[in-house]
Amino acid sequence: MLTLARQQQRQNIRWLLCLSVLMLLALLLSLCAGEQWISPGDWFTPRGELFVWQIRLPRTLAVLLVGAALAISGAVMQALFENPLAEPGLLGVSNGAGVGLIARGIAWARATPQLGARAVCDCCALIITLILLRFARRHLSTSRLLLAGVALGIICSALMTWAIYFSTSVDLRQLMYWMMGGFGGVDWRQSWLMLALIPVLLWICCQSRPMNMLALGEISARNWVYPCGSGAMCWWPRPAGWLASVWRWRVLSALLVW
Repeated sequence: MLTLARQQQRQNIRWLLCLSVLMLLALLLSLCAGEQWISPGDWFTPRGELFVWQIRLPRTLAVLLVGAALAISGAVMQALFENPLAEPGLLGVSNGAGVGLIARGIAWARATPQLGARAVCDCCALIITLILLRFARRHLSTSRLLLAGVALGIICSALMTWAIYFSTSVDLRQLMYWMMGGFGGVDWRQSWLMLALIPVLLWICCQSRPMNMLALGEISARNWVYPCGSGAMCWWPRPAGWLASVWRWRVLSALLVW
C-alpha cells in the first residue's frame, strides 16, 4: 500500500513539473507575442521596455494569478461537495456579484465605470455567502446546501439576463462583455490587487490535508482531522472556502472593472 502511494506521489510530482514547465513556456510566449513580436533578446531595448515590461508583463501576471485562483477555488468546491464536477461559481457567489454590478449600472447609468462598482459587487457577493452560511449553521446536508447554492445562482443569472435584455443603456449592455472577462486594462497600478490574491492562495494550499479529508466525507473529516468533537470546528472549512471564494471574486472583479 505504501509502495503504491509513493509511486502515485512520484507520478504527481512528475506531472506537476511538466505542467510547470509548460506554464513557464506559455508565460514566455505571452511576453513575446502580440501585435509586434519581441524576442527575449529585445526585451531590454526601449521598445521592449514599453511593450514587455509596462504592458504585457502585468497582464500576464494578472492572468496567471486569476487562473490559479479559479483553479484552487474549483478544488475547494470539489472537496467541500465531494463532486469532481464542482466549479468556483457553483454556489452563485459570482452571479450575486454580477447582479450587484448590473443593479449599480441601472441605478447610476451615467456614473463613471469604476465608481462604486467594486463595493456593490462585494456587498452582493457577501449577501449570497451569508445566506449560504445561514444554511450551513442549520446543519443541512451537503446536497441541500448544493441545491440552495445552485438555486441562488440560477435566480441571479435570470435577473442579469432580464436586466440586460430589456436595457436600452449601451453601458449596461457592455457589462456583458465585462462579465466574459478581460485583462486589457490591467497595468502596474493594480499590482496591489494581484498581491492580495497571494496570501489567500497560500492559505488555502496550506489547508490541503483537511480538504483531502473532507473530500472523503464529513464524518471522516471529523474523525481524522478534528478528533476533538467540536461542532464549530467541524463545519469551518465550508465558510472558510466560501469566504476565500468571495475574496477571490472581490479581487477578480476589481481587476476586471479597471
